[in-house]
Amino acid sequence: MSIFDVGKACVFSEVSGVVTYRGEPVPGATVRRIAKWQKEKQDSTTTDADGRFHFEPMYQRSAVKLIPAEFVAHQRLLIEHQGEEVLLWFTTKRSTEENSELNGKPLKFTCELTNEPRFDRNYRASIKTLCTWD
Repeated sequence: MSIFDVGKACVFSEVSGVVTYRGEPVPGATVRRIAKWQKEKQDSTTTDADGRFHFEPMYQRSAVKLIPAEFVAHQRLLIEHQGEEVLLWFTTKRSTEENSELNGKPLKFTCELTNEPRFDRNYRASIKTLCTWD
């Protein structure tokens, strides 16, 4: 760990995916990523012609990371589709390490907008999603 990493926490790991509607790519849709730990931080991107999106890891710095305390960062991924905001992913990240959301697996999603949202309880925190991953 370098001096520049002091107090640095990954609040949302790198995430990429493809969004489809009835099996067809969803191009030009806005995907919004929101993380809330000490403060809310968000960014957005647009799906490409194949419905793909990508976000780099999101970090925050805080002195809280230097003292013993439970780390809890709330995460959401939303997409605007046909005038509505659809929840793709919602969970609570419980570790400052990258890729801890899925126990070390990268966040690489396939999100079909006609899927019913489901809860996945196979990880450290429950995940509400309509996406799948390997």
